[in-house]
Amino acid sequence: MTKLVLLLLLIVFLSGCEEDSLTEIKYDGTGGISCLVDGMVLKNGPSDAICKFTILENGIIILEIMFFDNTSQWVFESVYLKIYDIHIDNIIGSTYYLAEKMNNSSYAVYEIGSLKYETNKNNVGDFTISYYDSEKKVIAGYFSFNARGNGEVKKIKFGRFDLPINELK
Repeated sequence: MTKLVLLLLLIVFLSGCEEDSLTEIKYDGTGGISCLVDGMVLKNGPSDAICKFTILENGIIILEIMFFDNTSQWVFESVYLKIYDIHIDNIIGSTYYLAEKMNNSSYAVYEIGSLKYETNKNNVGDFTISYYDSEKKVIAGYFSFNARGNGEVKKIKFGRFDLPINELK
């Protein structure tokens, strides 16, 4: 009986450790990016992520963040976040709604192998910028979203990023 109780406690303890494996936000661009996808850690370092601002012809600023996890020999996974209408002067603390991929709307995509899951009007999320330093070119924050594809919904939770900004076009 004691062995069974210890085994159950060990299982509970180990299942609660996944979130602890996520990116540590250091506010210096070295933390990387990570999230839980249906409870499993998806993680990458800062040098392997893409983080860039683009200024469109109409003056709207968009932020794109993408990262890959190709550590498995069997499966390639990625997360892509596109945030429209960034206001650089008031960026810290801003939260953006992730929904359907349409003109000038923010959205997110999760891919695993050849399967693609996207936010839409019923499967949404949020993206918050908690830190931005234009001189050091560093951005940090949080994201989570539900994405639909292939007849199912993937839950991307506890997303964290602490990244250098690759470029400003």
